[in-house]
Amino acid sequence: MKDEVAVNHPKHYEKGDGHIECIDLLAIICKGYKDIYANEVGQSKYLYRTGSKGESDLSKKEKAAQDVKKCIWYLEDIGKRVACILKANPDKDFEDIVYYNRRKYIDPFEVDLIKKEFSYDKPSAIKDLIADAIGHIYCLQSMTDIRNTVSTLEKVVNIILSESFTFE
Repeated sequence: MKDEVAVNHPKHYEKGDGHIECIDLLAIICKGYKDIYANEVGQSKYLYRTGSKGESDLSKKEKAAQDVKKCIWYLEDIGKRVACILKANPDKDFEDIVYYNRRKYIDPFEVDLIKKEFSYDKPSAIKDLIADAIGHIYCLQSMTDIRNTVSTLEKVVNIILSESFTFE
């Protein structure tokens, strides 16, 4: 039974108490993204669980920083893949490559929901940065958006690893 819970509903992907499970939020975020991009954008799950999952060989701070770094890696990888495709297809733009219908419909309610749920249990020092980052991931429109989101997440890593940071 314990293994079934760990596989089907891990605690680090649930917030409980009426909050939406991570997999359902990822379905909203990835709606409209093509193939590999949907998978990589879906890796923003690491932001959702930041500070919620421990590992025996890492402190909570180290694991949280590692989770944010994983999200950064996936965003940078999307950027590399898109740049490569753009170089080979100069007649295309970012949205042609990343979205099924060329442009993603941005639902303001979904943006607010996603930002609220991803930042819900985060310490105040990183709460707004996580909300901003996930909002941008949901709405990626350009290579600049990817770079700006990576920059925001690098700030989160630096804050987490600072001596004064603690999980509340």
